[in-house]
Amino acid sequence: MKDIPVESLIILSNSSTIIETTSNPSYYDKITRSINIDNKIEQFKLKYPKEIFTKEELWPFAKALVTAHTPSDYDPLKYFKITQADLLKGVCCPSCSILPMIRLHGNWQCSVCMYNCKDAHIRALQDYKLLISDTITVREMCSFLGMSSRYSAYRLIRAMSLCHSGGTKGREYFL
Repeated sequence: MKDIPVESLIILSNSSTIIETTSNPSYYDKITRSINIDNKIEQFKLKYPKEIFTKEELWPFAKALVTAHTPSDYDPLKYFKITQADLLKGVCCPSCSILPMIRLHGNWQCSVCMYNCKDAHIRALQDYKLLISDTITVREMCSFLGMSSRYSAYRLIRAMSLCHSGGTKGREYFL
């Protein structure tokens, strides 16, 4: 049996998180922000320079992890006790985070900072997938992105090459 070193680490993803403690400050080197994770990995590599497993030996572990993975049935709307009607809809500006952007001549344009982007809708559709459903219809896409033209929404779907199910009416696209 190989002796495998185990390290504990607390990674803070929110940059505004503040942790205060009255205990021993030696725990501070076990706490890091997500932006510093690469540095921590490098520190561990220096601390443990000798590889314990080869890539070939790790492969069965990796396969077992992928096989054992089961997606969560987490419903964020239910967890936070909100409805779809409570969600702010539209495409968020990647530059200034203002909502919503306006669709003009094949681009999304921010009415505040005037930033233009061709694919700003992709982030909004990722949010839709996480919050509402893995599938979307053209009508749902128009409503969620704040688009008035179903044809424009359909062109966006075609450009993303999304797989679909169903006939022409009520067709669902897989995000």
